[in-house]
Amino acid sequence: MFLAAIFCLLWSVSSAERHPNACCVDREFECVMGEIGGSIVTEHGIPTQKLHKGFNILHYDYYVRKMAILFHTRQDDGTMKVTHILYDFTKNKTYISGSGSCNVTAIPPGTTFREPCIPDDAKFLGSTYMGYGASHLPLYNWEIKKASHPNITKRMAVTQGGCTPVLEATYGYADHNGAKFDVVYVFNNYHPRIRRRDVFDIPHICNPGMQSDIPEQANRVVRTITNLFQ
Repeated sequence: MFLAAIFCLLWSVSSAERHPNACCVDREFECVMGEIGGSIVTEHGIPTQKLHKGFNILHYDYYVRKMAILFHTRQDDGTMKVTHILYDFTKNKTYISGSGSCNVTAIPPGTTFREPCIPDDAKFLGSTYMGYGASHLPLYNWEIKKASHPNITKRMAVTQGGCTPVLEATYGYADHNGAKFDVVYVFNNYHPRIRRRDVFDIPHICNPGMQSDIPEQANRVVRTITNLFQ
């Protein structure tokens, strides 16, 4: 029901509405991204449903070309697994650490650290609002598709004033394994600057002698954040 309500919000269209110009999020910000969604993957030849729920603490700085995420995912036993992900485009490295191990990988050639903007070719879906009366929050809805990821569709709701992200729904088929997925992010505690610069420090555990495979949950958030801001 929650996902259905989000899609209804992001589908709002008025054919007579004036098309606004594409906008840009603050080039330096931090926020909490609440996450809920699911996917259907094939395990041992059987389609299996996977529920995704958790939250991400995101720090993004276009000026220093770095992005840090603390990825929290709720496990089946109710505990929370935390993975630290650091993009450092000054070194062209991605550092993913958690549970006593770290994986250091090169950022693929040709990948750029782009400004966090709605693309010029994004489709305007119309305006809507959240809340009521004097407390309502006016929003613009956009649909974004990339030629490099034709099986993935993203819809975003940003404030009409300031272009602050509020909602994002991403759905389609994952490029790496063809799994069908549907994930919604709700942006909370948005702040237009970085309050602690040490969030961009390389974790001490990340050295050449302590590398491991990237957890699938971390792989998923890496792909999502990559599609969102690169």
